[in-house]
Amino acid sequence: MVITTNASYALEDNFTIPEVSDEVPIIAEDDSEQELSSQLHDVDTRSNGWSQWSEWSSCSRSCDGGVSHQLRRCQKGSCKGEHIRYKICNMQTCPDSNDFRDDQCAVFNSQLYEGSLYNWYAYYDDQNPCALTCKGKSITSDEEMLDEPVLVMVKLAEKVHDGTRCRPGSLDMCIDGKCKTVGCDLRIDSDLQVDACGVCGGDGSSCSRPLYHWSLTSMSLCSATCGGGLKMSRPICLNRVTGEEVEEQLCNESQKPDASVVACNTHNCPPKWHANEWGPCSASCGGGSRIRQVHCLEETNSTKIKVNEAKCTGHKPRFQEVCNQIDCPKWHTSQWSGCSVSCGEGVQVRVVECRDFKDELSNLCSPHTKPTQTKPCSTGIQCPFTLDEHNEELMPGLYHTQPLIQPYPPPPPAIAERLIGEQVVPSESTFIPDEWGPCSVTCGEGTRRRQVYCRIFLEFSRTIAKLPDNKCSGPKPIETERCFMEPCSSERIDIKDDPYRHEIGTKLGSTTYSWVKQGYTQCSATCLGGVKELIVNCVRDDTKKVTSAFLCPVDQKPEVTILTCNDVPCPPRWNFSDFTPCSQSCGIGIQTREVNCIREVTQGGANTVVVPNRECPQPQPPDRQYCNVLDCPVSWSLSQWSKCSKPCGTGEKTRKVECIQVMAQNHSLARPESMCSKPKPSEKKPCNTKSCVLESDKPHIEISNSTYIQHSVKKKKVFLKVGGAASVFFGTVVKIKCPVKRFNRTRIQWTKDHAPLPKSKKFRVSKKGALRIQSVTYVDKGVYTCIAGKSSADLTLSVQPKPGEFMNSEEIMRQSGFKNERTGSYHLQPRREDKNPVLNNDDHSHEQRPDLLKNPRTSPKTRLFAPTSPSLRMDPNSLNVWSPDGTLDPEHEQVRASIR
Repeated sequence: MVITTNASYALEDNFTIPEVSDEVPIIAEDDSEQELSSQLHDVDTRSNGWSQWSEWSSCSRSCDGGVSHQLRRCQKGSCKGEHIRYKICNMQTCPDSNDFRDDQCAVFNSQLYEGSLYNWYAYYDDQNPCALTCKGKSITSDEEMLDEPVLVMVKLAEKVHDGTRCRPGSLDMCIDGKCKTVGCDLRIDSDLQVDACGVCGGDGSSCSRPLYHWSLTSMSLCSATCGGGLKMSRPICLNRVTGEEVEEQLCNESQKPDASVVACNTHNCPPKWHANEWGPCSASCGGGSRIRQVHCLEETNSTKIKVNEAKCTGHKPRFQEVCNQIDCPKWHTSQWSGCSVSCGEGVQVRVVECRDFKDELSNLCSPHTKPTQTKPCSTGIQCPFTLDEHNEELMPGLYHTQPLIQPYPPPPPAIAERLIGEQVVPSESTFIPDEWGPCSVTCGEGTRRRQVYCRIFLEFSRTIAKLPDNKCSGPKPIETERCFMEPCSSERIDIKDDPYRHEIGTKLGSTTYSWVKQGYTQCSATCLGGVKELIVNCVRDDTKKVTSAFLCPVDQKPEVTILTCNDVPCPPRWNFSDFTPCSQSCGIGIQTREVNCIREVTQGGANTVVVPNRECPQPQPPDRQYCNVLDCPVSWSLSQWSKCSKPCGTGEKTRKVECIQVMAQNHSLARPESMCSKPKPSEKKPCNTKSCVLESDKPHIEISNSTYIQHSVKKKKVFLKVGGAASVFFGTVVKIKCPVKRFNRTRIQWTKDHAPLPKSKKFRVSKKGALRIQSVTYVDKGVYTCIAGKSSADLTLSVQPKPGEFMNSEEIMRQSGFKNERTGSYHLQPRREDKNPVLNNDDHSHEQRPDLLKNPRTSPKTRLFAPTSPSLRMDPNSLNVWSPDGTLDPEHEQVRASIR
């Protein structure tokens, strides 16, 4: 490691290695290596396991401080110490002033990150300073760079290159991914620092007066234009010779003065209009209105007081506006499907949906105005069929409804009958009687019977199904009636004359008739107690055959006897409800019902209890069945609308429109568009049709109300915003933004000192209305105003010389006075801002940058002064130029004046 006397080495931005005084020992590179090798030789002697050190590696950097290393191997036994050692190399200043960490980030500019290209810049992470963490901005044109936010913050590599500074303004270096301390003697792991006299490793006793001292900045601008604001002055650490601000650690912390804060602009603010939040809309759709309170208020000490509206200037904001002008949801219907049957009567179905103005499903339509979804239809064709009692089978997949209270024992399940012959088939459930059976007697009066069933025709399977009687409407036809045969004797009886006469002889010719008891009827109930009735018939005495009751004498008929029967508990039975409506009108739907195992406690079924299913006869009746197993009509299938392609300025929404048919097994088939109804629903529609730029004659301009002061000469371009003040260095490129809402930015105009800007390459206005000033000079200072319609905002710009550079006499005269055209000389003009051209102005409604107030040590980049001119070179006694009374010696007065 070599340190050359009277040389300074720029390490980072504005940080400079101080000159080393004669008191600091200077070690040549050869001497340093010899000393180091001698020390390490002793270690090697004590730990014989190490091999010899390798040659020093090449330096990690060609300038501005890099790292070189040596390696060794442990050959035997237990080795103590490190296998690698480092030294700093190539400390000469780099010809360019690029940040080494910036260069490492920029390598990734040409590589895609998450599908996009970014410009990468250095970001110093205090938690992990030796990782390559970079901030990325999406690559845009220079005109749009001002509006682009930092999009990503990414760790692009685990370690930075050896020799990278741990943080700005620091000598500490990253080596092998770890931050190593570097002292002012440029040795790794050294803790030597520069003392108050500017001496590396000194104790501050080498000078009569400290080089660094505390000072208060000039007062900042007032934080408010009215109603009471604050302005302050903060303490900073200054170099007594150069007057430049340096790190606070160089000043004595015990002597640090307090920040000064004073009140300003305490006069009341003028009254202004204040509008409350809008109230709710009077209608959710179809157009409504909403209102808000608008008052003229005067604010004093953060208290708002309502005053007369005449005191407020400008147009009063509206207190009422229209709202929710969107169309209300409406019922939409599709075309009717075809008839569900090919003969007889069936049903037609259609889709009924509630849709809003976006053509999306909604539940806000009134159910009272909902159109019907089904209607009956007739084909006009009679369905022929016959029944074959020997070829009956259940329809596959069909469950048959049973009554709610099932008698015991339960009736056999409903069966479906195939169509064979020709007979009228019922398209709805109907009572259909069979033919009458024969009369019960061969002569006289008897009875005849027939079967009457509730039946329905099933179009899907072309079969007839028997249903329980409660599934048919209307009265059920009789199943039993009387029948009259010829008289049983040779003498005919004229029944028509008096068939129900009460008095008749027991003898009719030679034939006699008598009442005979012939047992009891069947019990009226199978359990819980029923009744049975005595059967009394009139019979012919000689043949004992039952004949007509009017042939026996009425007064001799025995009294009818009624007895109780089957007085035993009822066994458990299945009880089930009706099936629910079908879940779909076509395709394939499902019907469900409740099925429970119950036991009757009293007669009539009104009092029952639910018992476990295992106690009822098995199998359990099904609780669901398929329904509406038929093809749906061909119709349009609409997907959901996509998001709008633009947030404003008329975008477009799209959706997929297909002509399909849902088949009976619930699968879909694509159909030609000619089979669907006309017209075809649209696949695109406009959206967000409002203009992106809604101009106003007096738009709002967002101002910064702050003061910007440039501290780094390396910053070649400065971005500002109107509404405050700024001080920049000579030669800087300045870009001033005019943030305006509800206005076409291409119409923004700029003036300087209230005069239009000349057309030249010096000034350029972007498409977004931002003003760009190329390489500002002292004549470019002044008040820049952006004008948008009837609104305007100012920025006061001042230009300062770079540190170490000074204006010549002509520039000073040009900046401070006016030129006499006759003589060609300049005359000084006293100005109000001579006290403080940028800051000490009570009339501005600005405040100093918040980051300068909160953390003063991070605002200006730290610069340790290292004089290079022989006349200003420091030595241990260089600060003795002050006389005991605190003034400079006359021979140094000229130097002081030039520094200022």
